[in-house]
Amino acid sequence: MSNDEIKQDCETKAFKRLAERIKKRFPRLPILLADSLYASDLIMALCRRYR
Repeated sequence: MSNDEIKQDCETKAFKRLAERIKKRFPRLPILLADSLYASDLIMALCRRYR
């Protein structure tokens, strides 16, 4: 894996943990702001799951 792929992998895993915490703490929060690094199938699926 390249350095960019490793960095993205770490941030993607961190987002999975963070998204769950955000949803629990702010269940009605509809806003998500992220850069293109997070435009992956996994992240989009999590966003749809947490609405």
